[in-house]
Amino acid sequence: MWQDFTEYLLNEAESNPVKMAEVGIGKFGKVAEALSKNDNITLIKTDINPDNDDIIRDDITNPNLSLYEDVDIIYSIR
Repeated sequence: MWQDFTEYLLNEAESNPVKMAEVGIGKFGKVAEALSKNDNITLIKTDINPDNDDIIRDDITNPNLSLYEDVDIIYSIR
C-alpha cells in the first residue's frame, strides 16, 4: 500500500521540481525516505515531538503556516 502512495507522489515530481511536506511523520519514515532520494523533491518533515534534526517541530492543531509556504503537496500517513 505505501509503495503505491509513494509511486503516486514520485510521479508528481517526475518532470518538475516539487516541494512536499509530511505532517506528523512520527516513527514511520519509509515514504519520506523514499521521496528524499529523488532530486526533484524538496521534502519538509514535521512532527509535534521530532526525534531527530531532520524533523521540524510543528503542532498541526496550531501550525506554523510559514513552514508550508510554497509547498505543492502536503500529506500525512496517519
